[in-house]
Amino acid sequence: MKTCSGCGQQLPEESVFCNKCGTQMAPTQKEQSFSSGNKRGKTSTVMKKYKFMFAAAGIIIVAAAVVGLIRYNANQSNYRDKIESAQYNVEQGNFDDAYTDIMDLSPKSKDKELFERIQLVKFAELYSPMDYQLYEEANYESILNRLLDGIAYCRNSMDRANELGVGEDLQTVQMQLAAELDEYYGINENEIEQLASMNETVRADTITELAQQAKPRIKDAIQEDLNP
Repeated sequence: MKTCSGCGQQLPEESVFCNKCGTQMAPTQKEQSFSSGNKRGKTSTVMKKYKFMFAAAGIIIVAAAVVGLIRYNANQSNYRDKIESAQYNVEQGNFDDAYTDIMDLSPKSKDKELFERIQLVKFAELYSPMDYQLYEEANYESILNRLLDGIAYCRNSMDRANELGVGEDLQTVQMQLAAELDEYYGINENEIEQLASMNETVRADTITELAQQAKPRIKDAIQEDLNP
């Protein structure tokens, strides 16, 4: 039993206030001990929870760093392998495979000239018509324009190609484009120069006429390719 300090009333142990005078009861030693122990228990539980959270976060961060490092090293190795392959293909004059090697890469500073060498020659090769394009007469005029543009591209890029060490490769592409102009349209070097010097209107009319005249020649060339 508890005794009220205000009026002396005897009260049950669990009483917090005196039911006679309203005085607040002081906690017993047992209640104080229980309260203190309860607080310590809660504090300990919270600390354990935070320690677990920090430990888990640390493990996740370390794991992410390790995975990132592994991926970085793998990407670096893959990059170097492709660069070495591209360099070899350029040395062999195989710009198709060299371009395939680098097409998905972002060049590092030291490799930018290699990328430029490959792209310069490969882009020139793209002016050459694909075989399937020759089967459609509607393409003949656009093919002629592309071949002429390709010749102009090669000429304009030749100085830079020489600086990069691929001048001979670009010259080879230019000769190929000129050979296709001769084979499909009967246009020689002098006529290429004449077309280049024309104003746009005259050039457009001339190209339309040449494309019409070239139909039998192109069809014969296709037949020769199909029946060598």
